[in-house]
Amino acid sequence: MRFSRRTFLASSLAAGAVAAAESPESQWFLAKGKPVHIGLVDCGADADYVALIAAIPRTKIVGLVNMHGTVAQEYMMLLSEWGRPGPKVYDNLVRMLQDSSLDVVFLAGKRLLGPSILKRVTEAGFPVLADWPPEVTHSEQQIVLDVLRLAETPVHFRTDQLAEGAGIKEIRNWLVRSGAARIQVTLVSPIGVGREHLHTAGTLSLSAVLGVCGQPATALQSWLGSTLRPINSGGGRKLAKISVPDNPYGIEHLYLRPYGGHSKLARLLLEHRGGSLEIPISDVANPQDSLRTTIRFLSRVTSQLPVDNSDSLHLQLASIRMQSVQTN
Repeated sequence: MRFSRRTFLASSLAAGAVAAAESPESQWFLAKGKPVHIGLVDCGADADYVALIAAIPRTKIVGLVNMHGTVAQEYMMLLSEWGRPGPKVYDNLVRMLQDSSLDVVFLAGKRLLGPSILKRVTEAGFPVLADWPPEVTHSEQQIVLDVLRLAETPVHFRTDQLAEGAGIKEIRNWLVRSGAARIQVTLVSPIGVGREHLHTAGTLSLSAVLGVCGQPATALQSWLGSTLRPINSGGGRKLAKISVPDNPYGIEHLYLRPYGGHSKLARLLLEHRGGSLEIPISDVANPQDSLRTTIRFLSRVTSQLPVDNSDSLHLQLASIRMQSVQTN
């Protein structure tokens, strides 16, 4: 039997929703009665993005800011296929943010996402779920870092679904168990990998290192000015190392090393004399992980937990650092 891409997507998301709902956090969110009203800002996402939201019970897209082309029509068509009502379409972000029924804002895609959009939504008092930290110019760096540091609402970048099998907590637990005085951390990436894939893998790897360093935001912003030092490895291949902030695990650099093997996935490798931890990194999230991440975010928002945007700040700092690596 042959399946269309959309039929396959629907079945994958349906299965993913069941799996994602197994966690206690997800069960709590799904058991609540009041639907969560979402404002969707199209920042260059594929129209299938709305299927992710439609697959989650207790969600309703009530507003859509259409920032390019005919994507609004595709969104409406897909929502209709899922049996969901179409949202009100706006051509202006400010107008949508005036909707008193809004609970959260999703920034879909990253091609058109800039710090001004993030700033405007957080200043309006809405929690934000975005796909990726915005790429910024040098003059925009402080703006976006201040947004993440000062925001009184949760801001989450939907990237933790990309690192397979380990998060900051798992990495920190491994570091503590190792008892090693010095850890070497290397991002191993396939030779010839595209810029976007390398930026994704590098950002995730570096943000994980920043997460375990335990440094305050002010110290991390000072670290951002540290220098990149290219060095040559054996065989003439170029190896780069990025210095990292002081930390209790003896991690001095994140090494970036090209690899000529058959694997198409980048890998984050943590090593010491007594052992190692290897974390595959994909640049494509599967439906189950995407749903789990989104439900977890909505659960935290609706339960009104204290705001902690440190993970998002680490990702933004790492993204900025990788931008400088790739332009040097």
